[in-house]
Amino acid sequence: MGFASDRTLVAALARWRRAAGPFADFVNPVPFLNPLSGRPLRATSRYVPALLATLESCLAATASEPVAVFLDIPPAVGLAATARLGRRGFGVVPIYERLPLANAIVPGDILPRFLVWHSRQVAPAGGAGFAFLLDAERWPVRPPTERQLRRRFDNRYRYDYNCLPPIAVLRTRELRRVIWLSLGGIAPELGEYAGWLADGGLALTIGALSLPGGPAGVRASDE
Repeated sequence: MGFASDRTLVAALARWRRAAGPFADFVNPVPFLNPLSGRPLRATSRYVPALLATLESCLAATASEPVAVFLDIPPAVGLAATARLGRRGFGVVPIYERLPLANAIVPGDILPRFLVWHSRQVAPAGGAGFAFLLDAERWPVRPPTERQLRRRFDNRYRYDYNCLPPIAVLRTRELRRVIWLSLGGIAPELGEYAGWLADGGLALTIGALSLPGGPAGVRASDE
């Protein structure tokens, strides 16, 4: 039996969407589909200071106007930074499509627990812009073995441009500058979208993050 009722999950999704404001439709409901496998969890990561320092470095090179920030990083790192991003004035918009299944190629049972816990920290954007959280673990670098594919649900996925805010919407919200931070450059499936941003006249800054040790730097604590 799950540890959260449907009402808990619906409320968490509503909080995220309310805080996302004009980008509410981009908060995907997929991670909220199944009852939680345990209590809500607070994500913590030793890499949050490095993430924020890199972001501040990129912001220093831009004019003092609202910015659209795309963070293609492990969800636990992005969600662990939610409160600090909010204090910095960013509205946080998680764009995750991971199916919430435990026995899956990409473990999906912890992410909903993170999302429920951190939904309590979100607030509407305070003037800095919006931070769009992407799932850097959506397609593991090492392909699953045939044995794994026989035993686990294959919930890997890739993004396409329909999942992300159109240029016209960004412009309407006065977001004319974009900062893109990821672990290894812009993912191949998002290269075309990034190109559209630049071709559409948005100032695009690309930054690289280094998270040595990978998942070892991510942990969770019970509520």
